[in-house]
Amino acid sequence: MPYELDHATDLSVTSIDTIAPGNNVIVGMVTGRQVKVYQMLLAISPATTIIFKDGTSNLTGNINVASITLDYTGEPWFITSASSSFDINLATASQMSGTVHYIQD
Repeated sequence: MPYELDHATDLSVTSIDTIAPGNNVIVGMVTGRQVKVYQMLLAISPATTIIFKDGTSNLTGNINVASITLDYTGEPWFITSASSSFDINLATASQMSGTVHYIQD
């Protein structure tokens, strides 16, 4: 049976606020645990290409974007490998702001 989440109490939240091109660690790795992203709000100005990453491995291809909203559905949008961080790669120096709601298990 899948783990039942109580959205209000079980999810951790981290903010995103960076302008650095390249890999940006959004949720750091914890040895033996996966990062599961359940909700995200992301705004990027000016629009640029991003890649969601499982540490150094790509979770997506190139996405040209100015904003993304991933609503809570009860299922994770992204799952990293055990002992990996959840990163977002910015192709250019663009302001990236938002929040990520996640668990590590």
